[in-house]
Amino acid sequence: MDKKGMTLVEVMVALFIIAICITPVFNSFLLSTRNTGSSEKEIMALELAQGLLEEAVGCNFDQITSVPGNRPFNRIDSRFGYLESINLMQQGLADQLAAGEDTDFSYNLEVGSDPDYPGTMKIIKVNVYYQEKLTGSLKKVVLTGAKARG
Repeated sequence: MDKKGMTLVEVMVALFIIAICITPVFNSFLLSTRNTGSSEKEIMALELAQGLLEEAVGCNFDQITSVPGNRPFNRIDSRFGYLESINLMQQGLADQLAAGEDTDFSYNLEVGSDPDYPGTMKIIKVNVYYQEKLTGSLKKVVLTGAKARG
């Protein structure tokens, strides 16, 4: 008897072997996609924190104050920077800062005096919070800088 094709059992065994080999490859693709998305959010949070820290350090020493709470980072914040936001909050116009499309980020700034150099050095700590889409967990990026009176 001349065999010119494969039997159904041979085809099923071949498909089973291929499925076993391909499953880890697909899992690694899914895992790398998930990690890439998480890294992108972390990088964006780091860039936001760096921008806020640089703007705060660039301000006059006496103008640097804390931004309390966990303030949503709106797209409008690119128009109202740190200094303008502080001025609006001091004038009682903080509601203008809440206008605009929300992003997935929120932040606060903690400004304190350096214990080794009181009155001449301020420590500025920027916290940017974001939520991961897949896990739903709240993550935080922290940057710290200093500004000397001068």
